[in-house]
Amino acid sequence: MKTVIIVILIGAILIVGIMGVWYFKTKFYVPDKDGMVRDMSDTITSCSYSTGGGMEGGSERLTISVNEKGEVWFTYYNLPYNGAEEENISHQVPQEAIEEIRKVCSERKVLTWGELPYSDLQLLDAPVTTISFAYGDNEYYSVSSDRDLPKKGQGFFSEIYTILEKYK
Repeated sequence: MKTVIIVILIGAILIVGIMGVWYFKTKFYVPDKDGMVRDMSDTITSCSYSTGGGMEGGSERLTISVNEKGEVWFTYYNLPYNGAEEENISHQVPQEAIEEIRKVCSERKVLTWGELPYSDLQLLDAPVTTISFAYGDNEYYSVSSDRDLPKKGQGFFSEIYTILEKYK
């Protein structure tokens, strides 16, 4: 009787251990040529490109986001300079809009960049551009133009802006 109970306990522990390892690897890690890192780009639900500051104090924000119904929306806000009339646009766009953003982020591995160092070259009163993402289970990542981008980041800001601009 003791032997049967011990065998059952060892079997249960092995099954739970194997299932735990499997769950952990599928949930958090996917094998990749650069190491064990899961590409979360396919879970991006929002991308926002915003720029502001500078001498005139204006701001501009372009956003593509997926709502709770799975619809993809584009929103645009522009204030060319302090005191100017604001411009607001919002309309539904095709699913391919968010897919384009996800593809660029996956190719460049944006969500794995982590905290980037500030650029040695800081221009006073220059506008700062920030691209922000919502992804996964309420996770967020932002990258700003005042940071040093990795090699895969060269041209990233203009590529994202081009995608967003065409849905305006």
